[in-house]
Amino acid sequence: MTEPGASMMNEGPAPFTVGAGGGRPFALPTRGCGTVKLGTPNSGGTLSVFELVMESGEGPGLHVHNREHELWYVLDGEFRFLLGDALVHEPTGGLERVPRILNARCGRPSWCSIVMI
Repeated sequence: MTEPGASMMNEGPAPFTVGAGGGRPFALPTRGCGTVKLGTPNSGGTLSVFELVMESGEGPGLHVHNREHELWYVLDGEFRFLLGDALVHEPTGGLERVPRILNARCGRPSWCSIVMI
């Protein structure tokens, strides 16, 4: 006999971990580098997680995402976000949620390390 809810527990991608220094490295189109900590194939297409290190003055230009929201967490340094018409500065420990279909731009006044979810 199957317990109630047991089939739901087996649906979706299997749990996994990525240790410190793990993931798939890649170069950013601007100066800096990134690491894919979790790609959509490992999450059943539901989530991606990147660790990014950007040099001073770098970051993605003005853009809109039509499908996904973004969540940015500043690990070290400071990051600047243009969210619609609002310019927001986030220091180490700061978090920004960027809803889809919002014109957004990110940049940095100085070196920083961030996690983008």
